[in-house]
Amino acid sequence: MITAFNPDTGATQTIKVGINPNAIAYNFQTGTILTVNSLSNTISIVDSQTFATKATLGIGATSKFAAAIQTFTNLAVIADQATTG
Repeated sequence: MITAFNPDTGATQTIKVGINPNAIAYNFQTGTILTVNSLSNTISIVDSQTFATKATLGIGATSKFAAAIQTFTNLAVIADQATTG
């Protein structure tokens, strides 16, 4: 799970994603949040306006540890620490 925090009101909202989200990326153009969930070997895609999880997708059995989203194309890149080449 991840938690959204509103600094103006102090309100929080819990968002269900995969197990052990250890990296997060945000695209302010599309309002997309992406989490890399290392223990479930998944990524989760969250709508930042509604905080609804749009999808959780499998990404293989190796540990991933970083993510970025290109703002204009909405292309997500996930770093894989266990695979070379």
